[in-house]
Amino acid sequence: MADLGPLHHCLGLLIERGENSMRLSQKPYIHQIIQKFNMENCKPVATPAAYVKLSHKDGSKLADPNLYQSMVGSLLYAAVSTRPEIAEAVGALAKFNACPTQTHLTAAKRVIRYLKGTKDLCLKFRKQGKPMVGYTDADYASDADQHSKSSAVFINAGCPISWSSKLKSPVNEMNKRTIVQPVEPGIEVMAKELTSKSPEIS
Repeated sequence: MADLGPLHHCLGLLIERGENSMRLSQKPYIHQIIQKFNMENCKPVATPAAYVKLSHKDGSKLADPNLYQSMVGSLLYAAVSTRPEIAEAVGALAKFNACPTQTHLTAAKRVIRYLKGTKDLCLKFRKQGKPMVGYTDADYASDADQHSKSSAVFINAGCPISWSSKLKSPVNEMNKRTIVQPVEPGIEVMAKELTSKSPEIS
């Protein structure tokens, strides 16, 4: 057994250490994705997703499911490792793995184009002395297939340490009425009391 010194590469992650800080990135891995799918000449874009809601019935031709699944799987590893900003887009793409269309494939390629233009972005952890903070949100069935999405991110040392973007079960009309129904005064007071005793989550 030999001491190889501080860790600098691990499973596609690039680890850089500085004074009181550490950076995690996936620049080499992103370069591999671009080469794997022959997108070296693609034009970068500013956002990982366009403002278009994907659905199972979009009217476009079917795409190669093996190609699509490989592309989404490659993007998923980046999303869960160092690129929380693409988690929402990749999570939406993963819904169509069974029967992808050309529209879905174009959306997946857009994420790769975004990564090409932002491959130098990284997670930078640094000493701050601040408590961990969490943020969460839900969209209540804005999905085209009547699913509700919930997202969360937790930040510590000035950087995200955990994040997720998940679909809930389909929302029917009864659920919708329940969501918008005003709460009873007693329940509202109880909720405020519980919130005041809970950890800091914004």
